[in-house]
Amino acid sequence: MKQKTVIFSLMVFIYSTFLAGCSTTDEKAQRSGIGADQVKSSTTTTETTKESPLPKQDAEQVSENTSAVVVVPDSSKARELALEPISEPTQADAVGESRAEISTPAVDIKDAPLSKGPNHFVITTQPKDSSHPLFGKGHPYGFLVNNVPGKDIVLERGGAYQFQVLSDPKHDVYLSTKEIGWGGTPWVEGVEGMYTYKGTINFSPPENTPDQLYYACRNHPYMGGTIHIINPGQQITLKQHQRSSQAIKITDTKAQVSIAAVEQKLMYADMMVKSKARQESGSHDNKNKEALALQNKAKKYVADARHKLSAGANSEALALAEKAIESIKQSAKLLPNTSEIERKKAKYKSLLTSVMGFEASHKDNYDRIVKAQGKSKAFDYDKTEMKRLKDSAAALAEKGDYSQANANLEKAQKMVTLAVHKMLNDQTIVYDFKFDGPEDEFKYEARRFTGYEELIPVAIEVKKPAPGAIKLMESFLGKGRDLRERAVRKAKDGDFPTAIAMMQDATKSVRRALRMAGVMQ
Repeated sequence: MKQKTVIFSLMVFIYSTFLAGCSTTDEKAQRSGIGADQVKSSTTTTETTKESPLPKQDAEQVSENTSAVVVVPDSSKARELALEPISEPTQADAVGESRAEISTPAVDIKDAPLSKGPNHFVITTQPKDSSHPLFGKGHPYGFLVNNVPGKDIVLERGGAYQFQVLSDPKHDVYLSTKEIGWGGTPWVEGVEGMYTYKGTINFSPPENTPDQLYYACRNHPYMGGTIHIINPGQQITLKQHQRSSQAIKITDTKAQVSIAAVEQKLMYADMMVKSKARQESGSHDNKNKEALALQNKAKKYVADARHKLSAGANSEALALAEKAIESIKQSAKLLPNTSEIERKKAKYKSLLTSVMGFEASHKDNYDRIVKAQGKSKAFDYDKTEMKRLKDSAAALAEKGDYSQANANLEKAQKMVTLAVHKMLNDQTIVYDFKFDGPEDEFKYEARRFTGYEELIPVAIEVKKPAPGAIKLMESFLGKGRDLRERAVRKAKDGDFPTAIAMMQDATKSVRRALRMAGVMQ
């Protein structure tokens, strides 16, 4: 029994000495920047110890009797092999950014500037918590708007808004049509300054903006929040995100009206009052009087709304602001603004001049063809209907109804241009004439050129050629006009044969322009 006890004690002593040696070796390895996982056991002999990459002074401390050998890898790989706690994989890992690589935001939310008003939003970046609507989804960091994680934003079409972004270089902000963001499906219409981590994004939602957009990160998924796009005066019910047994709670915005919501509505009402308060000078018809009454009512609504807001009656103030907007909309239907009236008036004058010009061109060509080939070869239009349309247009313009006046003139223009087109569409009329002399022939060629030249705008209006074809038409027309000018100079010098030949070449160039529009002659 004693002998067994002695043997057991001796074994315990040897094993303890072995463990102490390994512990010393581990401590040296750690002081050298080597992780514990770099210490490997082996059954090699003392010859293997001589091949160890340990420095000589460390290698000498390894006992020749021990079977443990320390293998030191290249020092450049030591950091990669260091043992660390293993965390669960996240969405950030999927996009190439581990938790260790997530940087501190450029601006702490405590230092972030405050919003300057209902149309100004400050976007910052912080780790998500349970208050963020996308917590537990996508990247562990998320955006805050005015210090509210993943805040829902409501914007009106036609409004002007500004996002002041104070993030960091890894989290560029942009607007997307998908909640995930991640650089996909950007929305760019009405947007200036997208893809910024430190700067300003300006956004004026146009009429075709979808009902929902998202402010998102270009480089990571699910970091932002929802932007609701509504029409002016429209109501919307927002969902408040809560992490509880009831994940979503519906809140009626009418029951909790904020000062910011009222100010935003009043700002829009003011803008509409100023833009729609214009009227046609010198006009005092009943529609104008009714429109002015509605505008004055809108101004009073705005003033009353501001008074209610200052008294803390936010809901009443919002209702008055909405009444102001509705009054302005009704007045706009009754009274178009001055710039629109001036535009229609200018179009009326242009159409009238155009119709008169085409009438003169038709008469000239009609008379020439009747003289040369007979009335059967010419093509006329209904002169009685033409007079009726012109007289009606003049009467309507006198009353200020330029829309209908212009419609009548457009019908008249179509009538006469169609007649000119049909007359000039037959090239057999060119050489069937007998001229009194070279000067008479030159005059004919000059008139012929003018006839085809006047057909260019008709062809563009009727055929509607592609932009590229129009450019070629302009090129051929320019060449023809240049040849005509040179031909006129030759005719003045008395060189009619050369002038006639040049004028014929000029006409060919114009006819090539017409063929580009699909007009065969």
